[in-house]
Amino acid sequence: ARVSVLSDNPDHRERDTVEDKLYFFAMNQGLPREVVTEETNPLDITEREQYVFKWLRAYKNGLLKGGENDPDFDHTAAEDFDDDDEWKDSLSQYCPQAVGSMILSTNLIKYMHGQLEQVDSNIF
Repeated sequence: ARVSVLSDNPDHRERDTVEDKLYFFAMNQGLPREVVTEETNPLDITEREQYVFKWLRAYKNGLLKGGENDPDFDHTAAEDFDDDDEWKDSLSQYCPQAVGSMILSTNLIKYMHGQLEQVDSNIF
C-alpha cells in the first residue's frame, strides 16, 4: 500500500507518495518491511507481565481495598496467568486501547510495573 502525502510545493497539484519523498523508504531499495500483528509478534509473558497482571487481578477481585486491617497483597502467592484470554481481558478492562497495540501494551506494562513495585515495597 502506498501512503500519499501532499506535496510541499504549492504549484504541484498532484499527490506524492512517501516513497517519492523519502527515497530510502521505497520498496525497490531493499529495506525490509514487516507488518507487525499479534500473530507475528506476540506479547511475551515474562515475570514483569505476570507481576502486573497479578496486581490487576487482585484489584479486580477486591483484594486491594487498603483498609487498616486488610492483609497486604502477596503477588508471589498469587496464581500465574497461563491463559492468553485472561490477561487480554484484564488489560482490556483497564486500558482497552492497549489490546492489539504492542507498543501501548508494552509501555503500559512497563509503567505499571514501576508504579506497582513502589506500592509493593512501601512499608506503610
